[in-house]
This record gives sequence, structure tokens and C-alpha cells, in this order.
Amino acid sequence: RLEEKMIGGEPDPEERERRWDKLHDRYAPVVTRHILDLKGFYIKVGQVIGTRNDFMPQQFVDELSVLQDRVPGMPFETVRKVVEKDLGIKIGDVFSDFARDPIGAASIGQAHLATLRDGNTRVCVKVQSPSANRLFHTDLNAVKLFGRVAMPEWVPLIEEIEKQFLTEFDYRKEAQNLLDVGRNMERAFPSRGKNSVTLPVPYATLCTRNVLVMTFLEGPTLATHTKNKLIGLVGPTAARSLLGAARQPVVPKSGGTPLSGAPLSSAVLSWGDAVR
Repeated sequence: RLEEKMIGGEPDPEERERRWDKLHDRYAPVVTRHILDLKGFYIKVGQVIGTRNDFMPQQFVDELSVLQDRVPGMPFETVRKVVEKDLGIKIGDVFSDFARDPIGAASIGQAHLATLRDGNTRVCVKVQSPSANRLFHTDLNAVKLFGRVAMPEWVPLIEEIEKQFLTEFDYRKEAQNLLDVGRNMERAFPSRGKNSVTLPVPYATLCTRNVLVMTFLEGPTLATHTKNKLIGLVGPTAARSLLGAARQPVVPKSGGTPLSGAPLSSAVLSWGDAVR
């Protein structure tokens, strides 16, 4: 059997688990490295399966977590060109300070901390990679072609995935989603207190297809906050056991959902693939 060949013989259950763990330890970094090399669509898929600790081995969940917000970013000169081309103005005429290193980078772009010309207002600037759209189309076309040949029953699902992913390539839509959801939440929860969910506010005049400028909300990701809280309650050893035994993903997209600085207040940052 294939399993016996991969792990060597037919060991007892405990030894079998140990050997599978050894294989997962070996190949999880390899899979992550290949996904980072391929970029585009494959990073997006890696983001999704990297949160599924209900069926993915923990080694893969841990390795793929880098895809949430720590993907190698674009050079700063590329970022500068995208921002200046889209805004039609020099970067120094809009921002008094613009961090060269990203505070996060994922499948189609990256985020930088900046300060507006008033010298006081800190903002988050999302910048889309110039090659992101082309890479996604190329990758999805290849997947659809393979599907038509080998698994035609999967093509409708792939096309639905394509529709959802491709909504993320226009940051103006994400800015509008932020405004609409923010207004809806204010109407639904007019007396929100410290236990509220906060959304960043976009600067409409500074939002284009490839650039999104919004208020900066600082704090740890929800996954990090949850883990630290659990460690504080039960200790590190028990926390590791509880997290390892979890059969459902804790957060759908941990890199895009940090907690704001206020106690017990959370902020949802990523609204590019929201469905109306």
C-alpha cells in the first residue's frame, strides 16, 4: 500500500503517527516555499487551507500562516511608482512620512504605514502589485483548462471561485464596502461601546484601483490575541494542547482581522472579497 511505502512498513498507531509527523515536518516548509515561488492564485489557496486545522496537519497550518500577512513584498521603488501613478501626484506631496518596509503583505499586495501631510494623521496604505491581476488570470486559466480535461464537474466551482477572487483587484470597491458596512453598523448598533467591532475609514480622494488609503488601527491579530489569552488562562503547555486539538479553524483570515488598541474591541480590515 502507498501509506506503508511512505512511512515504512505497517507500524502500530503511535509509531505510525510519529512517522507521519516526521513527513509533515519535512514537507510543510517545501510546500510553503513552492507556493511563495508561484505567487498569485496559489498564495490565495494557501491562505485558505492554512486556516483549516480541522483537516490539515498542524505542521502545514503553522508553515502556511506566513501567507496571511508575511509574504515577501514588492521593492519600495515599485510601491512608489504604483502610488504616484494612481494618485497622479508625488508621494511626498500626499504623505509627510511613508514607511519603506510593509507592515504586512499577502496575495495581491501589501500595506504600508504612512502619515498624511498634516503631520498627525497615521494611515494604512494598501498597494496592489502590478503583476497581481495578470498572475491570477494566468493561474486560474491554467486551473480551468486542467479542470475541463480531467475534472469537468469541478469547472463551475472554479468559475465561482474566480468571480470571488477577482472582486479584490479594484480597491475602490473595497473602499465602498468599508463605507457601506460602516454605515450599516452605525444604524444597527447606534450605542456601540468598547465591546464593538471597528472598521477603518477610507479616504475616498486617495482611493484608486490599485491604492487604498484608510485609517490605521493598531493591535495584534485575532489569532495572536486568542492564543495569548488562552496561555494566560491555562498556561503555555495546556494552551498548546487545546489549540492542537481544535477541530475547527479559529479565524477565517487571521492576518486581516487584528484587534484595535481599545480593550475588548476588534477591527475587521479586509473587505475586498465581500459579497453583496
